[in-house]
Amino acid sequence: MQIAYFLRSIILSSKASRTLRHFSTISHKRHDFRKKLFNTIVLLFSLQTVSEIFLILHKNSERY
Repeated sequence: MQIAYFLRSIILSSKASRTLRHFSTISHKRHDFRKKLFNTIVLLFSLQTVSEIFLILHKNSERY
């Protein structure tokens, strides 16, 4: 009977290990996706800000 419990714990721990590895991979992919998305948003915001500054400077230079 003790051997059955021991074998059952080995089987359950090996399944938990596979699940943990799969979850860890998904978590890393989600983190990488969020990081890329954030970097893209920052880049777009920066480009928009630079273009607005350029337009303001351009309008001011036309006045003089």
